[in-house]
Formats: sequence, C-alpha cells, structure tokens
Amino acid sequence: MMPISDPLQRALHHHQNGQLATAEAIYRQILAAAPHHPDANYLLGRLALQCGQPAQAVQLAQRAMASNPLHPLLPWLLADAEQQQGHTDAAITAYRQALALKPDLLDALLDLGNLLHSGRQDVETMSVYRQILALQPQLAAVQNNLGSLYKEHGDLPAALACCRLAVQHEPTEAVFHFNLANSCWEAGLLQEAETAYRQALQLGLNQAVIWYSLGGVQQQLGQAEEALNCLRQALQLDSGYATARMALAHLLQQRCQWDELAAHIPLLRQALSAPLEERTLISPFSLLVLPDTTPAEHKRCAERWAHSRYAAIQPNIIKTAAPAANGQHPDQQSSRKIRIGYLSADFHDHATAQLMAEIFELHDRSRFEVSAFSYGPETGDTMRARLRLAFDHFVDLQADAHAAAAEKIRAHGIDILIDLKGYTEHSRSAILAHRPAPIQVNYLGYPGTMGAPFIDYLLADDFIIPVGQDALYSEQVIRLPGCYQPNDRQRLRPPAPTRAACGLPDEAVVFCCFNHSYKITPEIFAIWCSLLQAVPGSVLWLLQSNDAAMTNLRQAASGHGIAAERLIAAPKLAHADHLARLQCADLFLDTLPVNAHTTASDALWMGLPVVTCAQQGFAARVAGSLLHTSGLPDLVADTLDGYRDLALQLAQHPQQRSALRDRIAAARSNAPLFDSLHFTRKLEDAYLQMLAKQ
Repeated sequence: MMPISDPLQRALHHHQNGQLATAEAIYRQILAAAPHHPDANYLLGRLALQCGQPAQAVQLAQRAMASNPLHPLLPWLLADAEQQQGHTDAAITAYRQALALKPDLLDALLDLGNLLHSGRQDVETMSVYRQILALQPQLAAVQNNLGSLYKEHGDLPAALACCRLAVQHEPTEAVFHFNLANSCWEAGLLQEAETAYRQALQLGLNQAVIWYSLGGVQQQLGQAEEALNCLRQALQLDSGYATARMALAHLLQQRCQWDELAAHIPLLRQALSAPLEERTLISPFSLLVLPDTTPAEHKRCAERWAHSRYAAIQPNIIKTAAPAANGQHPDQQSSRKIRIGYLSADFHDHATAQLMAEIFELHDRSRFEVSAFSYGPETGDTMRARLRLAFDHFVDLQADAHAAAAEKIRAHGIDILIDLKGYTEHSRSAILAHRPAPIQVNYLGYPGTMGAPFIDYLLADDFIIPVGQDALYSEQVIRLPGCYQPNDRQRLRPPAPTRAACGLPDEAVVFCCFNHSYKITPEIFAIWCSLLQAVPGSVLWLLQSNDAAMTNLRQAASGHGIAAERLIAAPKLAHADHLARLQCADLFLDTLPVNAHTTASDALWMGLPVVTCAQQGFAARVAGSLLHTSGLPDLVADTLDGYRDLALQLAQHPQQRSALRDRIAAARSNAPLFDSLHFTRKLEDAYLQMLAKQ
C-alpha cells in the first residue's frame, strides 16, 4: 500500500495553493484507506470550514477524536466548527479541551478569549489573555482588552500597565489611547488621561464618547468652560447620548446656568424609557438632584444603572452562620458576636464621618463586632486617626480589585454590611455586587434607592419615607425612630468670628445657604430674592461652590431687582471654621428638590435656625426630619409659599429668632436628634430586625 504521508503532502500542497477540489479528493482517498487518520480528518475539516460546511467539519473532528483523544488539533477543529455554527457553549468546551492538550495553541487561545469576552465570562477571559501574552507579549490588542477588563474589575495598577503596553506596541491605534485614558481617569491621573483622550481624537477617533470623557476630565481639572464645550460637542455628534447630556446638565446646575439647563430636563426624563445601552445610561445621583424629576423616575434610573453595571457579576455567595436576632448564635456551641461592617471611601474628614464617628464608637461591643472596610485615601487627618480607633478592625481595600475586596470582607464573616456611599462620587458598588455579606444595607451616603438586587435594606424614618411609599424604593425599608441621620455629640462648637471678619454687615438680617450650588433652583432663588426685597438691607450669604455660580447668581439677582453686592460669597473653609461662622447668620434657607443634610445638622448644632420645605422624595425631606426630631416642626413648611412666609416672619421678628435659638440650644441637650447613645441602640435594633427576617 502506498505510504499515506506522500498523498497527504500532495493534498496539503494543493490545499495551500487554493486548489480545494483536488485537495479534497486526495484527503478522501486517504480516509478511505484510514478513516480515523487524525491529520487527514483535521485538514479535510479545515477545508470544509473554508467552504462554509461547519457541520461536516464537526463530523470529521468527532470521528477522528474517538480514536485519537490526545490529538490537540482535533478538538480545536471541532471548536472552530461549533463557533461557525453559532454553538458558543460547545465551542468553548472544545477550545478548553484542545488547550488542555496543548496550552500554547495561540490561535485557539485567541478565539477562546474572544468568545469568553463576548459572553462576559471575565475571570476566565483574563486568565486566557494572560496565557496569550505569556506566549506573545507584543500583541497590543490583547493587552488593550486585558487592560479594559482589569479596569472594569477595579484593578487599576494592572489596567494601567496593560494599556500603556498596548499604546507602546501600537502607538497609532486610537482605541488603545482611549482605553488608556479611561484607566488614567479612573485612577485620578488626570493630565495623562487628558493627553491620551486628545491623542485618540488626533488619530481620528472623533466619537461622542471621547468628547464626553474628555469633558469629565476637564471638569475635574477645574477647566469648566472647556468641559462644557466638550460635552456640547459630544451631543452634537450624538444627540441621543443621554450619559453626556446628564453630565452637561449637572455641570450647568453646579454653575447655576438655568436657562440652558431647562432644555435638557425633558430630554433626560425621556431617556429613562430609551432602550438600555451604555449611551442611554444616566447617573442615578445626577438625576436624583435634577429639578422636576420624581421618586419613581429615580428608582427607574437606579434600576437601569444597576442592571447595566452589575448584572454580569457572578457573586460568590457564602451564607454566614449569622447570630439570631437576640444576639445569640443559632449553634450555641459556636456563639459569637454579630459582625457589622461599614463600607465607604469616606473614613476621614468628610461629612459622612462627621455624622457617624460617635456611632462607631458607641456600638455595644458585648453584642457587636464592628469593622470598617475603607477604599478611600489615607489622609492622615485627625478624623482618620479617630476612626481607626473606633473600629475593632480597620481594613484597607483601596488597592484591591472589586472581587478581591469582596473576598476580604467575606473572610471577616460579616453578617451585615452597610454601604455608606451608594451612587455618590468614588463609590465602588461593584464590591457589593459580589455579595460579600448575606445582608447588605444602603444607608446615609445616598438619599435614594440603589435599584440593585444585591442591596437588601434601606434605612430611613417615617418622615423621610412616609408609610405607603415603600414601592418607590427597591430595598426593604426599615424606619428608625425619630430621624434616620445620626449626629456626633463630640462635634466642635468653636467661638463665632465677627461679622466683619466674614465680610458681613453688622446690623443687617443675614440669610444664608451653605448648600452646594447645584441644589439651588430658579424657583428657590426667586423666593430668596423676594425675601431680600421685603427685608431692607438684608443680605444673602452663599457658599462659593465655584466662581461661575456666584457670577450667575448675582446676574439672576439683578434680574429680580436685587443689587449684586447683597449676595455675599462664603469661601470654603476647614470644618471647624465653617461651624464657627454659622453663628454669624440669622436664618438658614434650605433648598429643593435636595435639602441640606449634614449642612442642616451643622447649622442646628451651632444654634442657627433652618427653614425648609418638605416635598416629594427622600432628598427633599431630610431637613424636615432633622427639624421634627429636634422639636422644631414649626420650621418645616409644606409649600413654597409657606416656606417664603415662614422665612419672612422670622426675618422681620428678631425676638422670634432669639427664642428659636434658645430652643435649638436646649435641643442639643434633650432632643433625640443629638442623643447619640439612644440613636446607636435604635440602629442596632434595626440590624437585629434584619437578622430576624433572614
């Protein structure tokens, strides 16, 4: 019998030269003599794939594999054939089989990596990409893809390393510069991010997403005008780009550019009904603070965000053997304390810490073991030092990827994990999506629902979420008695500076608002101007969030017939200095649709009356809750007209303001709002209630 190797070489020669019919005839002659010949089956299968006959290739591969189970090219052929037929799972299985036999099959690794990536099997995808790069480190596309995955999973050092190598290997590929810029932005390397975004544009990637991202970097760099131009350019390229529109609207809010803002609001509300994709996603926090939006819209926005960002994460759920609600472990042989964990980036001199510090210290250590899981910066400030002492364990997650951070939390056997960030700046909700604790809670940092299936409870109170409104929140609502917001009795009460030192007139009525400028709306500002008109000589003292906002507010005041100099800017100060100056004001005027939260607590702590209006939604009712729990419900109006009338009444009657200050001073000693020990016990009762529901 003629040796098979000779015709096989002839067939391969014809195959490589495009003479497919001749090659096929010879392959079949070989298989007629040796039906299970692995190489002939493999090559005929490859020819079948070239001719668009994947089913035939599957038959050839499977027939040969039965007699040649250790031949790596046959499962590779099978994988390619299954992939061509759209049988993704079967293809992935076959690629794994081939690579188990021959781990250095580069093309098989590349195909497997692409399939896994498209199916969002990220952990295995990253492993495959690392295998590829061990064989071919210069493959820039793989470096780029791996870098993007590292970024999504929160491993920024690895992401930066991969993306920089991709750009180094292929410096003319615009997409690689774009992905490098994304990782730099996430890591806070703003100058490098700006350079990379601009390089992507210069290389021809003139896309809306580049302009949107560049706008975000410019804003963080303090180049607000440039940021506005970038965001407008993004919308010129793609008018349906809701993500960019929301970013532009929020920046306009911060600058109090209300005329331009008004046109975007209805379009953003419409976007909540658009098909869910990356370009139609809206930041939940930005929508939450947008005027003319509703709690139902806030919930829909949060649900869309959570599904898009976190649905692909496969949590490693390990149910902790949680203690019973009475603090006793169900298994009396292994009785232990209830393990509470607080997750935040703000364990330093930050509003959240200023409210919570004493609560951490007062937790009942006979029943609870309390841990901090911190992914924020090591600031070295006094509050950071205090908080390190306040917890039984202080765990730094800053350098950990999301999954690794979740594993650290899980290793501590946490029963209840309280997220103090929600969807605010620098949050890492992906850690919670990995479900590191059996009970997970949204509390304090975010005044609304997270719309996420991995958040079980939301802590509020009866005033903030009235009975009957639970359906507006995706979490189970647990209401604390009194106000949901804690307060720190150790907060300083520094002496007041002179009014002159603050740039204020000595004798005039001083209205103030130290809320961020994005909380000020045209309707609220018009009321403030009417108060200035009604109270001769009075002034409005406003936090100088940014220069543009102050300029625009003064122009708006002029339109209401108020001299610009009656608006006085208050620069940002250290917290103690800010507390001290609050005593120089007569009335704190609150905002809508987002109230003062910590800012209102600060004002009350320093004896400054706060006038608010409670309307729809969590964020619009916090100040009202604070005032009710302080024994000051008469400072809470139900309508804007009532709000204006109340503020005017107090402005015109100094003796009423004086009496209010006496009531506020008494509240520091006897009101539930400032009873930190009582609050802590009620908070612990809420945690026990959660355990009882399990």
